[in-house]
Amino acid sequence: FTDLSGMLPLLEANVRQNLPPSALHQIRPLAWQDAESWIHGQRYDLVLMSDVLYHEGQYDSLLTALRVLATSKGSRRLRVLWAQELHHPELCQRLQHQLCTEGWKVKLLTSIDDGFGQALCIFR
Repeated sequence: FTDLSGMLPLLEANVRQNLPPSALHQIRPLAWQDAESWIHGQRYDLVLMSDVLYHEGQYDSLLTALRVLATSKGSRRLRVLWAQELHHPELCQRLQHQLCTEGWKVKLLTSIDDGFGQALCIFR
């Protein structure tokens, strides 16, 4: 999913490059605030997120989208890989804390100094 429809061609190219042709996948635009209305009934096993949390206003919608993905019909144990440049570290910490409170296992896989004073963190 991407919330920026202009990024769909890049996302599609990335999937073609990194997944075998037989892999089942969907590439679709998704505005976080619309997630609840159409995610139900689908099965998701893996979600890849990158730079999804920039503003306070996105927080509740993103959290809701993750909850809906995790509880969607037929989903097994949902795995989420999240790469985030820490534009607002407090929002990232808040989301990590909330997910842990709800029983998610959140683990920092690596942190990289991007040279611009903002760390890039990858979570699972």
